[in-house]
Amino acid sequence: MSYASTTALISRLEESPIAWSHAQVVEQYSIRTLTAALQSRKVTMLLPHVYVAARWSQDFGARLSAVSKWCGDQAVATGLTAAYLYGWVAVAPGRIEVLCDHSMRFRAPHWLRVRRTRLPFARNFHSGSGVAAPAEALLCCWSSLPPERAVSFVIDAVRENHVRIEDLDALVRTRERVRRRNELLELISLLDTGVQSYLEFIAARDVFCGPEFAEFSRQHQVRTAQHSYKLDFYHEPSKLAVELDGSRYHSEDGARRRDIERDAELAAIGILTIRFSFQDVTERGAWCRRKVLDAVRHRTPL
Repeated sequence: MSYASTTALISRLEESPIAWSHAQVVEQYSIRTLTAALQSRKVTMLLPHVYVAARWSQDFGARLSAVSKWCGDQAVATGLTAAYLYGWVAVAPGRIEVLCDHSMRFRAPHWLRVRRTRLPFARNFHSGSGVAAPAEALLCCWSSLPPERAVSFVIDAVRENHVRIEDLDALVRTRERVRRRNELLELISLLDTGVQSYLEFIAARDVFCGPEFAEFSRQHQVRTAQHSYKLDFYHEPSKLAVELDGSRYHSEDGARRRDIERDAELAAIGILTIRFSFQDVTERGAWCRRKVLDAVRHRTPL
């Protein structure tokens, strides 16, 4: 085949990070042209019999396209790969993760992680690729991320309505071999009661828990003369609110001023607010418990 044909194939593949199968290349060009393009090192075989221009070999989209060509409808993107495609995270992961039927056997390159399952899995489509259903993708993130990040990731996904909590709960209850399954079920239970951040999770699980806190409600809605507020923890009999100030929303001066104004408005209708920082909750939980219970005792009518 002529040099012109080889140049044309290279130029075509360099136009976009889209993978081509062996059949596609041969149909439009020839095996000889493909061989010459590979020898030029301007075209590379990213997966068995799947090719991209060398300039795209490190590109996330090209790699995902190659996986789609290679696996067809037998695999779906999952984990952080699916999270990126769904728009839950802004940065593409360095390693593509796919879920496939247990019968599929192949050696994956270093940039591809393959999870096999004997269970059926739903298949959605995003950006031309098969993607695991949101709850399935989130469950995979839970299993692969470090414990603290996994907890925060699940909380954020539920709070932002990326995944319905009932869908995640139903899925987990059908899976007995989930990493840290009991911890995940406990997290789901707390999310169902109103926990909306990692700090609230730690507080609800380790600090403000037990029979002494049975009368406290989470994310309690209250109306002042000017605004409507949600209280992290609230004890109605003593009119005591407990607010947890994570650095994400409470560290800037503007946020501090809003907190002061909020506390003043709540005080005007008889609600006392006690605030704890992340360090308070995580490093001296017993002290936090004691202060809250003391306030409840002094403010509860005899």
